[in-house]
Parts: sequence; structure tokens; C-alpha cells
Amino acid sequence: MLGCGGSGVPIGRVTGTVKFDGKPLPNATLIFQPTDGGRPSTGVTDESGNYALYFTQEDKGAKIGKHAVKISTFQGAYDDGKLHPAVPEKVPEQFNAKAAANPVMTKEVASGSNTIDFELDSKGTIVQPGTKPTAFSASVNVTPAAHTTNGPGCP
Repeated sequence: MLGCGGSGVPIGRVTGTVKFDGKPLPNATLIFQPTDGGRPSTGVTDESGNYALYFTQEDKGAKIGKHAVKISTFQGAYDDGKLHPAVPEKVPEQFNAKAAANPVMTKEVASGSNTIDFELDSKGTIVQPGTKPTAFSASVNVTPAAHTTNGPGCP
């Protein structure tokens, strides 16, 4: 099954689980960046470490092909009238900031349904991004929405 949804880009559905030292990793952001360029897909793990990727707010999945994957628990501080403190990074840099150099973090997305699980460990250097509050902090919106699969040929 090949999906395009409203974007016109061939995508495959991607779900999986992220474990950290053998336990589910909740509230982690995953970014799948196509290695040949194009729009990344994102997802956030639930309390059980499960995630589903979104290509757009309406389209579940990721562009078909090879992806460099980054996983992070960091959330920057921001002030929207109420100060929200930063959430520190728990994941070592080989799974996020230096993931491109880590072959374990390169994944292939095929047409149809893909299950891509990650087994991360705490061995390595954890780098904390800047934590200075900003007036606005963009967030990843992965609210499930209706998905249309147009099939082969797409648009």
C-alpha cells in the first residue's frame, strides 16, 4: 500500500517503540529527515514509548526512502504569559545531535506500514541545549487527524 495523502509525496506509515536502557521512553520527540532532502516527519512517544510519525498534520507517515533519525527529550523553556521551565535532555548525543554519524540512526521507510523500534542506552555524552526562556517556542503538533490514502500515482 502506497500513501500520499494530501501532500502528493509518496509516504509510508511509520510506528514503533522507543526504549531507553530497556524501559519505555515517554515524551521523546522523533525527527525523521529524508537523506535525499525534503520535509521531515515527526512524532512524540506516549507513556509506553510508542510513537506514530506525521508527515503533515493530516498525513501519517514519512517520505519513502532513507532517513537520518534524531530522538530527543529536551524541551526548551518558554514564556507565554506563564513561564514553562525547560525539560532536560536524557538521551546521549549519538542519538540526537550526532545521530547523522551513527549508522544505527539511519532508517529506511518503505511503502505501506513500517514498524521501526529504537533501543537506546544512556552510555555517552548528554548535551543540554540552551535553556534560556524565549517569548515563543514552536512545538511539534502530532494530534491525530483524518488520513487519506490516494494510492499509487498519488495526486
